[in-house]
Amino acid sequence: MVRILHVFSYFRPDFTGEGVYYEKIRAHFADRGVTGSVLAVKTCQPAAASLPVPSDNPVAYLGMSRRSGATTAFWLAVWLFRHARQFDAVHFHAFADRYFAGHLMCRLLGLKMLQSCTLDDSPGTIFMTYRPIWRKLVRRLLQLPDRYITISPRLHDSALRVMPRERVHLIPQGVEIPDLPRKDSKQARAALGFSPEDIVLLFVGGICERKGVDFLITAMPALVQHCPSIKLLVVGPDLEDRYAASVRQMVIDLNLTEHVVFAGALDNVNAVYRICDIFVFASHMEGFGNVLLEAMAHALPTVSRRLAGVTDAFITHGETGLLFDDKKGYVSAVKSLIDDPDTRNGLGITARQSVMKDYEMSAVATRYVDLYTDLVNAHDN
Repeated sequence: MVRILHVFSYFRPDFTGEGVYYEKIRAHFADRGVTGSVLAVKTCQPAAASLPVPSDNPVAYLGMSRRSGATTAFWLAVWLFRHARQFDAVHFHAFADRYFAGHLMCRLLGLKMLQSCTLDDSPGTIFMTYRPIWRKLVRRLLQLPDRYITISPRLHDSALRVMPRERVHLIPQGVEIPDLPRKDSKQARAALGFSPEDIVLLFVGGICERKGVDFLITAMPALVQHCPSIKLLVVGPDLEDRYAASVRQMVIDLNLTEHVVFAGALDNVNAVYRICDIFVFASHMEGFGNVLLEAMAHALPTVSRRLAGVTDAFITHGETGLLFDDKKGYVSAVKSLIDDPDTRNGLGITARQSVMKDYEMSAVATRYVDLYTDLVNAHDN
């Protein structure tokens, strides 16, 4: 049995893509003899009565969200000194402190370390965020983790600017493959206010500026003019209150209240994938874009912003989805799928086959387990 401590900056009840993904993949770890606990550095301990974390997935909370960087680094190091030796390795899923106190403590304790890069946190990027006077020291501190895990070619290439190739591993995110492709459900569509004739565009993700929800909304008037029955369903929590309020006001100002639905965070997003027609994604920055894989796994055709080394790494334009670079390209792509149901179905089926071949969650979990096991065995020898 291999025991891994997973360190996150934020975890439930705070919404983070890294935390949600860990909860999906951890069952596959357990099936392969890898157990894990979570340390949430910044999230505060929720009330026991409302703790939304399974009891078999222990989570410790430092509650450092309102503390200074130096204070956070100190208490992270203290916690690791007291508790980390019960684990075989520590997997940092974010740079929780800019002083590298957690990494230094793990090195002092003789623990193996892994560091994930998931958005704008590859060592090459982190290195450049420090003042020039500190970069020589930071370059040395970035060598502390034994392995770096990148989830996209963009992050991988950035990491290689600082780290030797043998210490950087590209492991894309995976997705659970549903037993059956999506199926239309009149009752399920009606529950969200959609008729069988509506063309429903779906966006899934936290509502924040980076995700480009405003882009999707400002493109709707042109799409409504082309197809009056088109609807946009936005699924996800508000991550930036001011931005979320501004996009809701935008819907009112553009007279789109009958065409845009905000569903909030949903427990069962799979059911939503099955009732929609096209998945749309306009994020300006991603480490990967796992929701695209989820949509593709449901045989849902996708229209995504082209992010070099990220979305174009698993979406082949015209074969497994459509990529766009600007609003004109986005509107044109969506219109083409509205007008051609056969192309919609064909893209969806091919996308599903691609995901099943290369991104199935169980296979991705095996790559993590192999990495954990090899690292721990090397530590033992």
